[in-house]
Amino acid sequence: MMKKFSLSLLILITLISCDYNSVHLLDDDDLAWMEAYENGDTVLFASTEGMDTMFVSKNIDNNPYLRLGIYCFSDYYGHAIYKDTIVHHQEKISQSFSIRPTYNNKLQLNFIFHKRFCIERLKLPKVKKVKLQDFEVGDSVYHDCIIIDSLYSQVSRMSELNCDYFVWSKSKGLIQYKYLNGETYSIYKILPNKKGKKKCASSILPVNAQNISINDLIENTWINIDDSPRDKFIDTLRVTFDKKNIFFFLHTIVEHPVTKEIIDKSGESASLYYLSDTIPQRFDKTKVGKSTFGKYLVLLNDSSNYSDYYVWELKIKDSSTLEFTLSKFPLEDYIDSIGRKILLKKDQ
Repeated sequence: MMKKFSLSLLILITLISCDYNSVHLLDDDDLAWMEAYENGDTVLFASTEGMDTMFVSKNIDNNPYLRLGIYCFSDYYGHAIYKDTIVHHQEKISQSFSIRPTYNNKLQLNFIFHKRFCIERLKLPKVKKVKLQDFEVGDSVYHDCIIIDSLYSQVSRMSELNCDYFVWSKSKGLIQYKYLNGETYSIYKILPNKKGKKKCASSILPVNAQNISINDLIENTWINIDDSPRDKFIDTLRVTFDKKNIFFFLHTIVEHPVTKEIIDKSGESASLYYLSDTIPQRFDKTKVGKSTFGKYLVLLNDSSNYSDYYVWELKIKDSSTLEFTLSKFPLEDYIDSIGRKILLKKDQ
């Protein structure tokens, strides 16, 4: 019995002490392609037709020994990816850029914009040997660009959201793209993620939230104003509650960067909600209008899917201010960020 145990232990130790067959890491020059954005940044693109918003999700895996498991008989390839979402006229478009080394130490760059992709075509030598192109956007000239058009990419499926081309800069990321209908969008502004928190769809923050009564919410109109005078941008969000619904009223005033036209838009929506002492694993519709006291506000995002919901920690900052901290959001919504805060003040 002891011999069998010793043999099993020896085999286990041998396997655990095994290493990868080969390890291929991204070097500093490779990783320079991933310095354009940080996780959680928001990027604005402008055209004569309006403005698109891109939400950035960034991930770098370049350490083979951060993973648990047995490495024998396998190879490790470092990799990094921007997996972004562009909002265009209320439509969501997937956009991604990723890098990884190949087995012979070349750098592979992968580009995807909706249904246009360039993966196998660009198996490039090391970045320092790549001949990048100049590309002009307005008064700016970028010297480190790759233009992905029909010559260097394929389209997997036809869609009106496909682009005719898009341009990626090593230092600045996505700088321009043109839809099939002729609308061309160029980089306007990057809004950094001030909190610098990485998004994790499965994590829940430990918090010491206060108990809130639904009456604290119903009796007031709440307002949040994002006023950036240097950019001539005003975003006003008003929120009201009844016992079952949250009503959102958004008013945006912004000067278009190209035409200088003042864009004034308003929109409204409503969602079911309830209060809870704990963070639930599913939206419980039976509690709507009945669970009126708790630490968390549970908000239904999609009325047809009770797994599509948000949970906000509520805290009374002072007699006129409520603080909302995002504690849980749907797995599909990788553009949001755990820990994001919103301050709402009573509209006097």
